[in-house]
Amino acid sequence: MPSLILRRAALPLPPLELPTGVALRVFKETWGPAAWEHIVNAAFGQDFSFDKKMRADAAFRPERILFLEQGGQPVAVAAAWQRDRWPPGTGYLHYVAVLPEARGQHLGYWVSLACLHQMRREGNARALLETQDERLPAIKTYLRLGFVPDLKSHRSYPARWEAILGQIRW
Repeated sequence: MPSLILRRAALPLPPLELPTGVALRVFKETWGPAAWEHIVNAAFGQDFSFDKKMRADAAFRPERILFLEQGGQPVAVAAAWQRDRWPPGTGYLHYVAVLPEARGQHLGYWVSLACLHQMRREGNARALLETQDERLPAIKTYLRLGFVPDLKSHRSYPARWEAILGQIRW
């Protein structure tokens, strides 16, 4: 089954007003690769290599990888990416991840919103992302951010989205 797609039109973005005790940080070579791997691997339960997944991608730019910190420690990450297969002016929300011990604080929302603001700074009016059916908390976050399900790109999408939206009571 293909990944689900959600799209966000050129709607106004909410202001980025981070919760008290949370700071936004842009990727730095000195700590970024290790922090990215730590968060993404813990969040997804897999072993991802920063160099293979991010640095080797033509879209890699340090300012596109954003972290949230609490107590001086990176706890969430996402990337304001680009993909050639999507129309010009469309940013791609990539690898949104929050450490398991930091979940429940809406950090996925805030780091994703920070990426949407970065995409806008780069001239992207629209955004999209791909995700998996079982990522229900993430899907709720994306819906709160104004993303809407793509129902047309694959014949399985309407039934899958109907099931997901029923599960999350959206």
